[in-house]
Amino acid sequence: MMEKLLLFGTSESDHILQIASRMHLRTMIVSPEQYHTPLGTLAGYTEVHTKEMTVPESDALLPEGIIVLCGLKNNQIDRLLNQLRQAGLQQLYKAILTPTNAAWNVFQLSYELGRERTQWNQPNP
Repeated sequence: MMEKLLLFGTSESDHILQIASRMHLRTMIVSPEQYHTPLGTLAGYTEVHTKEMTVPESDALLPEGIIVLCGLKNNQIDRLLNQLRQAGLQQLYKAILTPTNAAWNVFQLSYELGRERTQWNQPNP
């Protein structure tokens, strides 16, 4: 699996590209024409097993933008997250490519990330 970052709809691409370059990570700025392509395909998987989609699809992308981490080791993830935090980019939505979300497109991922953040921000009963 190739180490790669996928960037969707972020205005902070230049900062992220600088951080990725220092870490020797390949980065792909995904164009809106590719937003319906499965994440696994964009990451370079030759075979993406599509399952029944349990995540609704819309054409709404989170305004903060999304970065998808593909094939990174734990220490690389920690270092990248630390670098993003130091650069003031902690509001950017982040996801790790998994066998489940590899079949999703960015709109489905966007929906799920937004739902998860809403859940995390709910007060505990």
